[in-house]
Amino acid sequence: HPHADHIGSMAAVVDTFGCENFIMPEMVSYTQTFENMLSSVEQAGCQTAYGVAGDTFTLGDAQLKLLWPTEGFDTSDPNEISLVLQVTYGEYSFLLTGDAGKDAEEGFLSQVQPVTVLKAGHHGSDTSSTEAFLQKDQPEYVVSVGAGNSYGHPSPAMLERLDENCQVLRTDEKGSIVFTVKEGELHVSTAR
Repeated sequence: HPHADHIGSMAAVVDTFGCENFIMPEMVSYTQTFENMLSSVEQAGCQTAYGVAGDTFTLGDAQLKLLWPTEGFDTSDPNEISLVLQVTYGEYSFLLTGDAGKDAEEGFLSQVQPVTVLKAGHHGSDTSSTEAFLQKDQPEYVVSVGAGNSYGHPSPAMLERLDENCQVLRTDEKGSIVFTVKEGELHVSTAR
């Protein structure tokens, strides 16, 4: 979605690495960050498309499936139009929820399968990762939140819900967290 904390470095990423296909939600923003991203995408010659639930992609041996937003979904809240992506690689799966909150979670809950890793929605705020959602996706690991944010993330209530169900790895405590699949085994490393 078009908030700067999610697309702030996208222009630099595209400028550095290029891209063939660029998928984004159908929402515009009139910020300089958004304009910079679109300019870099255009200069790189990327094929662009609006992502909708049901779209699938292959990236090497990984299968990617968009679970949200549904086609025609309309909202004034950029968080609720976050692209929600399930990545499956061998027997492991990863659910990336952006800043999708409980309203969006209710919209894609029927498509959710148990996952190995969940990137906690909305930086670990209390508006996402509801009890119903966690019971459905049953993650083994959850990755959460940056340090020193002014929003109080992660919320104590959300952490309590997570602690009952899975191992929580917090980026504010561990730094960057990298999951690697080697020879069929999942490995986790942290920057600290």
